[in-house]
Amino acid sequence: MHALMDLPGHPAVAVAVNLVIALISYKAKLVDKSGVIAGLIAGILIFIGFGPEGFVLLFTFFVVGSVASKFKISAKKKLGVAQKKSGQRGAAHVLANVSVAAALAAIAILSETEDRYLYLIGFIGSLATALGDTISTELGQIYGKKTYSLITLKRVRTGTEGAVSLEGTLLGFGASIALAVLAYFFHPEFAFPNSLHLGLKGVVVISLAAMMANFIESLIGGILQQFDLTGPEMVMNFLNTLVGAVLAIVWFS
Repeated sequence: MHALMDLPGHPAVAVAVNLVIALISYKAKLVDKSGVIAGLIAGILIFIGFGPEGFVLLFTFFVVGSVASKFKISAKKKLGVAQKKSGQRGAAHVLANVSVAAALAAIAILSETEDRYLYLIGFIGSLATALGDTISTELGQIYGKKTYSLITLKRVRTGTEGAVSLEGTLLGFGASIALAVLAYFFHPEFAFPNSLHLGLKGVVVISLAAMMANFIESLIGGILQQFDLTGPEMVMNFLNTLVGAVLAIVWFS
């Protein structure tokens, strides 16, 4: 059991910060009541496990993802691809996109200091994957000129399961890189023994892991579409972030 001073983020500060942000987010209709509860749990764990730096990465994903979901919402509604409740996030969204990150934070809290860097790499990888997926979907639906199935390579309707556009793919990959670069500038030393920082290797590994995870998700979605099946979106998103985290850890090790 760690002493409070040994933890990257103080529990009391974690609770206070998350309560304030949860209240603001709820008043701004970015999350519903279930999203507040799930977000509080995930946010507190991540703040304690990976410190303020890790929490800023989570907050960045939340804000950018929320803005992207509400961006040109009227146009998305006409296309039939808008998020339900006008992009307002619920517990299902939290579980799908950040439960892997929160689980890694919980493991980091209970682990020895010298082991935390791998959990941190997985944490960043999962968030980079989630952000890349969100941006490629939400902005790709608006700016993607042509959407193709990865399985048939034929042009399909915007919003088709497993379909991708060049514009959406590039925007999503760029978002993943941006989050990895943000993590690079934070380089939280608590997780890296002997002053080892994320470094260029970490940025490349995390960015490629996120891109590969999103590609795999689209591939699986395309295969399911061929059999007139639809994978539950939240389950697919959870598996996507899990793959991104695992690939980042394995490739960085």
